[in-house]
Amino acid sequence: MPVLPRNKDKYRLAFEKPDLNYLIDENSLPMRLYGLIGQLDFKEFYDKCSTVGAPSYPPEDMLSVIMLALSEGVFSSREIEKKCKRDIYYMFLTEQRKPDHATIARFIQRFGKEISSLGAQIIKLSREQKIATFDTIAIDGTKIASVSSKKHSMRSEQLDRHLKYLRSRVSKTIVRIQQTDKKESKEIYRLERERKNLELKISNTEKAKKELEKRKELIKDKEHRENHQINIEEPDARMMQPISTNGYNAQISVDTKSGIIVTHDIVVSRSDNQEFVGQCQKSEAVLGKDENRIYVADSGYISENTFKYLEENKINGYINDSKEKEHAETIEELLTKNKRLTPYDFRYDKKQNKIICPNQKYLEEISKDVYECQECEDCPLIELCCPGKRKNKRVTRTNYTCLREEMSEKVKGNKEIMSQRKAVERSFAQMKWNLGMTRFSRKGLAGAGLELCLMVLSMNMVKIITILHILMNIKRRIKKILVSWIDLVKNQIKGEYFENVLISPNMIF
Repeated sequence: MPVLPRNKDKYRLAFEKPDLNYLIDENSLPMRLYGLIGQLDFKEFYDKCSTVGAPSYPPEDMLSVIMLALSEGVFSSREIEKKCKRDIYYMFLTEQRKPDHATIARFIQRFGKEISSLGAQIIKLSREQKIATFDTIAIDGTKIASVSSKKHSMRSEQLDRHLKYLRSRVSKTIVRIQQTDKKESKEIYRLERERKNLELKISNTEKAKKELEKRKELIKDKEHRENHQINIEEPDARMMQPISTNGYNAQISVDTKSGIIVTHDIVVSRSDNQEFVGQCQKSEAVLGKDENRIYVADSGYISENTFKYLEENKINGYINDSKEKEHAETIEELLTKNKRLTPYDFRYDKKQNKIICPNQKYLEEISKDVYECQECEDCPLIELCCPGKRKNKRVTRTNYTCLREEMSEKVKGNKEIMSQRKAVERSFAQMKWNLGMTRFSRKGLAGAGLELCLMVLSMNMVKIITILHILMNIKRRIKKILVSWIDLVKNQIKGEYFENVLISPNMIF
């Protein structure tokens, strides 16, 4: 096999800028991403840019680079810098200018608020292009680890020991400064810098201790109150049980048909039961109010406040209760499980205004919303139903109980709606497992929120580009079919008749 001749010296080739038009596919993701970003309004970015000093990179180019990097699962600004020097797509977006990692990080930090505002423009664009109708919104949350490790989390007594250790180090550093010869300026400068860093750590630890005392006042359980910890590096982060480390609760609302994320938020709460109202209000602020819009969520969002909000604002919401049992369990099944009975094991008969227990005995109303059974003596479930001193089972029905039962009946009558909730699970799967966003790289609630905002913006842009590409291909195919049919009609008119020709679906697709 012959070898290709060396027509050009490699040193000359290295210092000649290549023509990227011959290297980049016009239908590639970076080209379509740049076209989509070009449709957005960057007036707020340019208003914030200074007219004095050296010119900065165009906001469109910087955002294009960041969005492309996030779509490939690249989060580090240093890695983005490398790609801008080596990858032809990044070189195309930056016009081969090669921004460094500090420039990229400063852009994100400086224009965080303006980047967040682009989310509403993306939603508006998807509506104009008829990509999404936002008829059904699915809400869910996931736990993502913080950048600070759990080893920085301490209890009150640990904070006291840590403060004692830091203060002793400051005292030793001051002594060393006094003993150092003034001529050794470098050593004195290093010791002074060490002292300032230690004093900053002391200040942060004292603030964390005060914050911990405030939190402990809100905890009722004595055992949990004494064991409560705070992260001295990142006080906003909380210990999240599913991930067994410090982190945040990321909330998103997703359009079930298109998969476009409407709203997002970062909260420190470990549970989701109080987050439905906030996500619903944010979605209404972005999309506008619509009485026909449906909101879907899982059992983690069940709370009295949520049910009241849905009822008072006449919002069509479906919240599945995973604890609700599809069929009543028999006595043998309950005895085999050997677990204490819950309110879900009792059934309320609205017509008779009685509660039926698993042993098919009635609990009658003895006072307002309080029901008691008078036939508990020989019941085989007495140990599981009434483990205390009380001989007769007593159940109290509250407003929350009624609202929960109404929601349960509503969900049972529309089971196919709950299946649409998978859209939000797919978004989290793409974010965490495909793109690798399992830990934030920015500290604090604001930093984590900005990082989530960038990821959501990137995912929405890629989703819109993909859908538009599919729709464009369908239009081309339909146009091709119509042209072929017109040619057939023209041939008929010219006299080229054909008989017994059957047009099958395979000829179209």
